[in-house]
Parts: sequence; structure tokens; C-alpha cells
Amino acid sequence: MQIVDAVNGLGQPAHSHPAYVDYYKFLDPSHPEVQEFVRGNVAALAAIPEVDDIHLDYVRMPDVILAEALQPKYDIVQDREFPQYDYNYSEHARRLFKEQTGIDPLKDLENPSTNEAWRQFRYDSVSNLVNNV
Repeated sequence: MQIVDAVNGLGQPAHSHPAYVDYYKFLDPSHPEVQEFVRGNVAALAAIPEVDDIHLDYVRMPDVILAEALQPKYDIVQDREFPQYDYNYSEHARRLFKEQTGIDPLKDLENPSTNEAWRQFRYDSVSNLVNNV
């Protein structure tokens, strides 16, 4: 599988520009290769007789705004959404959204983080991945 990173609002991939901590590595949940990767891992785990269930609790994107109590730990102030913490702006996700709406969030929106349709599209990409696994 090729690397199919989630990409932040600055166009930086999660593997080289993770949010907050180095181990935050996120993939694009709207990408078919990522969906197949997750399905394959879930199927392999489910085939183990001793496994009763599989939780997909951490199939998500990074927090765009950390809880106020955590912000001092990372020496940041987040009084609004900043593009370096806002994911998934991958070419694939943007193309899918443009096909649905006619809008490329990075090229056509002054502040993509305030666009409700774009926000919902990204929420739905995570929900659809989990629901289809």
C-alpha cells in the first residue's frame, strides 16, 4: 500500500508533520486503499478464535483544538482552528468533496474550517469507514 496520509490545511502530510506529538500518524479515511487496509486488519483480528470483539474507538482524525487543560502541555494556545492541526485535506478527499459540491476547500474557500459541508464531509468519511468495516 502506498502512503495515503491525512494532510493538514497547510498541505503537509501527517507522517512528516504530525499534530502535537511524533507518534500521531493518520491516514485518509476516505481513500479506498486505507479502507481496505483497515478492513483487512479487522478481518485478520476477527479470525483469531480468542478475540470476542474489535473496538474502532481510535479511528479518527487529530483534535483540531485540544482541550484547554492540555494546551499548556504542548505550549500552544488554540483560540480558533489552525490549519496545521486541521486534517484531512488530502488530494483524494478534496477531489471527492469537489465532485459532490463543486468546491475545492483549499482553493475555493477563504477559511475552510468554517465551512459546515466540508466539516461534515470529513466527519462522514470517518463514520463511513467504521460503519463499513
